[in-house]
Amino acid sequence: MRPVLLLAASVLLIGAQDEDERVLRRSVVGGWTVSDVAPSDGGRLVELSRDGPGFSIRYHANFWRGNGGERRSALFSFSDCSSGDAETPVDPDRRGTPADLRRQFGAYFAECALSPRQQAAMLRGIDRAYCLFDRWAADAAADTANENARIAAYGSDEAPRLVRPAPPSASCR
Repeated sequence: MRPVLLLAASVLLIGAQDEDERVLRRSVVGGWTVSDVAPSDGGRLVELSRDGPGFSIRYHANFWRGNGGERRSALFSFSDCSSGDAETPVDPDRRGTPADLRRQFGAYFAECALSPRQQAAMLRGIDRAYCLFDRWAADAAADTANENARIAAYGSDEAPRLVRPAPPSASCR
């Protein structure tokens, strides 16, 4: 019975997409939702999120044609407190790890005075979910780079130089 419920929930989630975007894939891993979305204006958005009683956690990777690579940002809100970072470029030669994300959210949790118990509960399951997020972000980066290469090669006799997704960080293998 459980697989049927999961399938029904997935269909409902995909059916609830915004008219201005297309959900390419979405999965729930350890209480976290990982989404890969294609906004109508091009590019990709890969998001890792979790919502619970009084809190919301968002971490996303943005890929836009011509923006020079991947940009990531995070947002955390708990009760009356919120914290996060603006979008920043990601070094394409360094894949993040679940531990990096735990440290980043640990700083936000400190700003909002969460107890260690609350922090552990909010981050439960993040390692596996982050690894799926990172794999999908690597796919989105390669897809966007390949789209840019095809656009640049359009009308020329040269074939575009296509790339493969980056391998996951060692902690996600």
